[in-house]
Amino acid sequence: MYFAMARDGVFFRSLAGVHPRFGTPAPAVAVSAAWAMLLALSGTFEQRVHVRGVRELDIRARSPRPVSSCCAAAPDAPGRSASRAIP
Repeated sequence: MYFAMARDGVFFRSLAGVHPRFGTPAPAVAVSAAWAMLLALSGTFEQRVHVRGVRELDIRARSPRPVSSCCAAAPDAPGRSASRAIP
C-alpha cells in the first residue's frame, strides 16, 4: 500500500522506487516491515487486539450502510428463503 500511495503522489515519493533487477518495491517493503516490527514490539498482543477491535467497531458504527443490510441486497441468494427477504 505504501508503494501505491507513493507512486500516486500522496505519500513519500522515496517509497515509490523499485529494485532494478527484481522490480519489487523494496523501499516500501522495508518500511512496512519496520513499522510492523515497531508495532509488534511496542505492546502486548492483548493491547493490539483490543485497539483493533475498538477501531473495527467504530468503523462499522460510522458506516453509511450497516453490515446487516447486505442480505437485503440479494434476497434470492442461496440459503435464503423468500419469506425472510426484506422488501
